[in-house]
Amino acid sequence: MSTAVERPPSGLAPSRIRWLRVVVAGILLEFALVAVLVPVGAIFGAPPGLGSNQTGSYAVFLTAVPVACFVLGYLAGWIVVRKVSAQFVAHGLLVGIVATTFYLVMTSLVPQGGLQAAIAGYGTIHFWGTQILRIAGCTLGGVLQRKDRV
Repeated sequence: MSTAVERPPSGLAPSRIRWLRVVVAGILLEFALVAVLVPVGAIFGAPPGLGSNQTGSYAVFLTAVPVACFVLGYLAGWIVVRKVSAQFVAHGLLVGIVATTFYLVMTSLVPQGGLQAAIAGYGTIHFWGTQILRIAGCTLGGVLQRKDRV
């Protein structure tokens, strides 16, 4: 009976998740989204549940939010994975989960209606779809960064 421990090939060696990179990137992603989307909402209008008291069409804002979440999420996932040696997809996915969790917590703490007001402002499907797009964008950034290196 052999007591030797089998190791995976060097290219498949397990590595640790770089949690500091993941958490910082997730939080910075949310700040970047605010920096981009608040001016869009101020210029084109945002639904009342999202901090605006304007009435009218919010098509530009409601289109910009999911697009920004996906595109900036992709960039965040791609940037985080650049200096990681393995587990690219996991790093991208975790950035998206951290960013989404940070957003949900911060939205829940808003005294003017919290999370329910945000869901009402976007609409349930649009709200949760946008959260999925943020995570998908971050994950795709990790996937494509991995493909660049293989």
